[in-house]
Amino acid sequence: MPHYSLQIADQDILQKLQQHGENNSATPFHFFDVGCGPGVLSFEFVHQYRNALKDIRITASDFSHGMVQHGKDSFKSDSTLSPFSDMSGTLQCDRMVLEEVANASVDIIGSNFGGSNRAIGYAAAYRILKKDGLLFITVWSDTCLQMVWLDKITGMFNSAQVGQDSMSYPSLSFGTDRDKCVKELGEAGFTDVKSYCTTCTILFNDLEQVMIELIEKESQQNVYSDVEAKMNITDPLPDGGPRLIPFTGFTVIARK
Repeated sequence: MPHYSLQIADQDILQKLQQHGENNSATPFHFFDVGCGPGVLSFEFVHQYRNALKDIRITASDFSHGMVQHGKDSFKSDSTLSPFSDMSGTLQCDRMVLEEVANASVDIIGSNFGGSNRAIGYAAAYRILKKDGLLFITVWSDTCLQMVWLDKITGMFNSAQVGQDSMSYPSLSFGTDRDKCVKELGEAGFTDVKSYCTTCTILFNDLEQVMIELIEKESQQNVYSDVEAKMNITDPLPDGGPRLIPFTGFTVIARK
């Protein structure tokens, strides 16, 4: 089953793929996954549209070296993905700036990661998209249950760090609402903005490991390890078992 954001954007994506084929472009069709994490959206895009074009390029980008490396390894080790490894690449970069990516070089941008500093991120996305390029993103509601849970985890983490800068609360830095998101995209220059409310549920088998990876430092040292003895990261879920966490947000589609 395709990723829900791909399902929502499917007709727009197919239209872009068809236009590219009809124009006989000299360059490959370029899909860019911003803040790819473990690469789920990129992998689903490959599976969903691998037969739509012979000449297609997939770039999965993330600020975390660990996530980028995970994407590389998956393309090599997964038998269903390895045939497409030649058309796929990874890039470690700041998802809010994308300074390594050339202007007007991308046909479609997709992202599961709402991110902070959205205005900067939307401006960067607008810059690297080709004319009439397509953007589809998922942003998280500032009032949903996963934000409550993440805020509680962040508060515990901050209280365990003595003499260090506090992490910002996810509901303030990542959370948004439908009207705000549509307005921000319009201010960045995007048109034909459409928004859809989405809800998904994710199974976390090991919440402690998830938090370690989320708080990973670029140096490959982990800020979690510095305060591990001072807190129990799974206190909000004290039995330590697997948990289903609901994520509510908005999938937004827009054009340059």
